[in-house]
Amino acid sequence: MKGEDISDRRMAFLTRIQALSKANEIITAKTWQNAPMRAVIEKALEPHLPRPERCSIQGDDLDLTAKQALSLALSVHELATNATKYGALSGEEGTVDIEWRIDDHRIPSERLLFEWRESGGPPVTEPSSRGFGSKLVMRALASDFQGKVTLDYLPTGVVCRMVAPAPTVAL
Repeated sequence: MKGEDISDRRMAFLTRIQALSKANEIITAKTWQNAPMRAVIEKALEPHLPRPERCSIQGDDLDLTAKQALSLALSVHELATNATKYGALSGEEGTVDIEWRIDDHRIPSERLLFEWRESGGPPVTEPSSRGFGSKLVMRALASDFQGKVTLDYLPTGVVCRMVAPAPTVAL
């Protein structure tokens, strides 16, 4: 919280706390056991979407553990914050597509496939270094879902993908 950009850092910290708070609301509504994936994503996106039609959300009905819900809420918040500042949501035309599904064609076990895809925003280039938000997305999702996360900076927009074993998800 030190430095010349203290107000920006303070605001980033406060919005992360708000994202955690919204995820906790969903979890406590289900007695701390699990949270619906769609509700977690929608709550994390709320402060970033003045027009809901700019974001498509599609996926199977899945319940996440409390830990997974908090991790996903923070990660979606970070992705949305960056999309609002630099990416697809920084202009008037860009969109974000969020999709997840269970891939049951995989042997020996099922996998959860999650994707955040931005399009229609300004051209994207990979940053020279990863900030706190990018590191959080990569590490928290991978750890809490016991999966693999990639963050690609395509010219058409940022794409975040996660592949995780389905048994770690409370179906």
